[in-house]
Amino acid sequence: MSSPIHSEERAEDSVQRLVLSDSVELWLGDCREIAPNLSGVDLLVADPPYGMGKKGIMHDDIYGKKLDAFLMECWGACRPSLKDNASAYIWGQSEDLWRLWYRGGLNDSERLTMRNEIVWNKGSAQGMGSDQHRRFPTATERCLFFMLGEQGFNNNADNYWEGWAPLQLYLKGERDAMGWTSVELKRLAGHSASGHDHWTGLSQWMFPTRETYDAWKAAASGQAFKREHDDLKREHDDLKREHDDLKREFYATRAHFDNGHQNMTDVWTYPRVNGKERHGHESPKPVAMMARAVKTSCPEGGLVLDPFMGTAPTAIACIRTGRRFIGIEKDPDHFETARKRIEAELAQGDLFLRQNNSMQLRRAAPSAAC
Repeated sequence: MSSPIHSEERAEDSVQRLVLSDSVELWLGDCREIAPNLSGVDLLVADPPYGMGKKGIMHDDIYGKKLDAFLMECWGACRPSLKDNASAYIWGQSEDLWRLWYRGGLNDSERLTMRNEIVWNKGSAQGMGSDQHRRFPTATERCLFFMLGEQGFNNNADNYWEGWAPLQLYLKGERDAMGWTSVELKRLAGHSASGHDHWTGLSQWMFPTRETYDAWKAAASGQAFKREHDDLKREHDDLKREHDDLKREFYATRAHFDNGHQNMTDVWTYPRVNGKERHGHESPKPVAMMARAVKTSCPEGGLVLDPFMGTAPTAIACIRTGRRFIGIEKDPDHFETARKRIEAELAQGDLFLRQNNSMQLRRAAPSAAC
């Protein structure tokens, strides 16, 4: 059930805040002023100006380095509101997005982990078949999807942990004592001679099986590999328990990611938004596409921030998927459209709950009368 609208307005800076429900909060104003005062955000979904000169979109008439500087100002304002394991989706044109990432300062701002350039495939483009084009018609929009912080374990993708050093160094020392190479060690274990072994090096280290270790032990004839495999196994298992505890602690800090609900690739095929569903916006995103990002990168009940809310497709996606939402929009007309659209969506949710509760009461009535 949605709560009554709560409104605040600060005359000194013309910022307005509306609380439309327990899970939806809207701000009218510039994200560079508002976002630094927010906190606890799990996911940033940003559809900023693309620098395409479209009328009706604020700041869409800035290009190149000026666009980079504007977007970095907005990122710098939003960053304090994000959790250290948050994720971000930033929409734009491919050239501008990669310039922002590699030259505009985004990648150098802190430890960020790039995951994908998502491609929105709209299926068709204006002017297809025309002989006036000097390039392939554009039927896509792009999105940088990245996560904050370190996403691999110990910077080596789980392949090696420094705690394995006593075992790894013991095995390497015994191999060297026999004058064996990695190739010889693999041959004695019955493995292919190509590539490196994974028992004495740091890359993808693994503990040898009893069969493998006993083969080395027999070949060494008492000159090396004198420890028993059971003794090494006990030491390995103690270290493994410590390693697993560290991994659990680390993985709890990683960004949320759940692609199991649709198992999509980095190409997202959704039709363009047409007709009344555009709600008067020049470049709206499909609600279903925004729901895909929200469900994948924000836990249920988590908080999503949209600093360029527009007419609120991300807000509708959050309401429908059980996520909380904070939206910021500078254009008063778009803000008003977003407010009305969200209120209508919340009312539909309330109506559904009332109908569902009524149906449950009717189903319970016969048994109650008996």
